[in-house]
Amino acid sequence: MYRRLSQRLGGEQPFLGLDLQADLARELRMPYQLQDIGAHVATTLRRRQPQGPYYLGGLCVAGLIAYAAAECLKSQGEQVALLALFECDNPASWIEFAPRRSQVASLTERLAPSRLKAHLRRMAQLELGEAPEYVKNRVTSLLSNARKILWQTSADVRASFRQGRLHSLNQIIYVAAKSYRPPAYNGHVALFQCADRLKQGQTDPLGGWGGVITGPIDTYQIPGSYWEIYREPNVGFLADALCRSLAAASAQRD
Repeated sequence: MYRRLSQRLGGEQPFLGLDLQADLARELRMPYQLQDIGAHVATTLRRRQPQGPYYLGGLCVAGLIAYAAAECLKSQGEQVALLALFECDNPASWIEFAPRRSQVASLTERLAPSRLKAHLRRMAQLELGEAPEYVKNRVTSLLSNARKILWQTSADVRASFRQGRLHSLNQIIYVAAKSYRPPAYNGHVALFQCADRLKQGQTDPLGGWGGVITGPIDTYQIPGSYWEIYREPNVGFLADALCRSLAAASAQRD
């Protein structure tokens, strides 16, 4: 996923990808906490690079893990020059972490007659060939939200039958992130947000981080939607923005 982005940064910029191994599921203590996962990442990083400055980043939930890892490194006296959050809002505002009742109500609301009529009015304004794509996108979004609710419910049910112990690392990360409330962070942060999502009603350019992040914040709107920011041609805009933040972070160190 990050290959195109890493190539765009040039041959002189190191780019290390970390993948959490399945064995970590057996090592993590209960109740699951994102701080413990972040500490694991910090330890892994220090094996590769014993001292800072560190430049960390992650997409969505991985961004939260990077946040927790950055906090861990700073608590150890290390310098985190930049924390890059790609499509990663403050978890307090995530619909995925809202009570299940609220999520189901939100999904049901999208099927209300008034919403369906609004979609029909919108389709009437489109060109004939654009209507099928519009319907496809809306149906795909609804099915995706429904699958998320079922997956989250499965994680909660499995945890309740196993005294909270889970075997799936993805479900462990979900449970840990759900209860994570990021502490105040006094450091340089870059926020990269999809322009498409902001157009759909996301009005907070800081993604709920205002008041939590007390250091300097760079904000960038990248063309495209979630995965598309890593694909051509949008990844070029993402790389340029990231290079600017990396240069600014390096200049602050100097």
